[in-house]
Amino acid sequence: MNRKIVSMLMVLILVLSVVGCAPKQTPKEMLEEATMNALDVTSAEQDMKMHFGIDLGENPDPMMEMFASMLKDVNVEFHAKSIMGDTPQIEMTGSAALSGMTYNLEIYMNDTQMAMKVPMMEPYIVQDLTGENAPAMLDKEQAKEMNKKIYDLILAKVTDEELVLEEGVTVQVNGEDVKVNNISLKFDDARTKDLVKEIFTTMMQDPSFREIMISSLKNQNAMMGIEMTDEEYGAQMDEMMTEFDAGWVEAVTYFTMDRFDMTFSIDSNKQIVASSVGLDMTINEPETGTSVKMNMDIESTMYNVNAVTEVMFPELTEDNSVTVEELGTMGY
Repeated sequence: MNRKIVSMLMVLILVLSVVGCAPKQTPKEMLEEATMNALDVTSAEQDMKMHFGIDLGENPDPMMEMFASMLKDVNVEFHAKSIMGDTPQIEMTGSAALSGMTYNLEIYMNDTQMAMKVPMMEPYIVQDLTGENAPAMLDKEQAKEMNKKIYDLILAKVTDEELVLEEGVTVQVNGEDVKVNNISLKFDDARTKDLVKEIFTTMMQDPSFREIMISSLKNQNAMMGIEMTDEEYGAQMDEMMTEFDAGWVEAVTYFTMDRFDMTFSIDSNKQIVASSVGLDMTINEPETGTSVKMNMDIESTMYNVNAVTEVMFPELTEDNSVTVEELGTMGY
């Protein structure tokens, strides 16, 4: 046999043997890679459905009963298109159904403005995103870094043995069947509480997030004619963390996380194209003997990943819009 052919066959056998021996990713490695890929998404469309409910039990507090009856069965739906630049461009429409009524909401954002249409108000509420009165926001890299920290906190609390992998599952994404691998995880009461505390602490200690919080406090104080130095704002943030730590120790004794689970659907491109989050919580009030149960389930799908090139922004006029500053003078 020709030596060249023999050599080619040997190379082919070697390649196939290496591929065959390559270690298969564990569920945790698959999820870690998919979450990192999610951070690099530059544009996408997303659909979300949320159900939220409150049950006051047998001995409801009369003061809470009317409020809670409105939130007994809430269903929210959103559709969003986004382009993640230094300033996100967003087109979002949604609705919330509760107490037999449906309330619509619209949110739009471009490089210079954010426009919202909220229930009970006809005009768009417009917020300028440039100038000295503009709200501070995380830029693209800051948001990516913050999300990475949160993903890392979640993944650090689970092991491969705790993750449930379902391969070759079919999910509906934008009306089409998509083959995915589902990875599910569950947190018990103690780990859920630890996670909430760690996420809050991480965010409050993050320099970019602190800057945004301080900027928001400055804007609020400016409207009330209050002036403070940067050192005083920093001390105020530190005090908020101290108060949270002290209050959290007592707060965790009043509620129990009965359920907290998440499922991520990962497609062949190693992108998370669908996800679901569910939680049940029981809140106990020792003084009144009341027990309140809350439940929430969220389902989300993502498609047209890195393929959205433009989003819609409404044409704003003096007749169909009002600025945030003007809204304040109208008594809202």
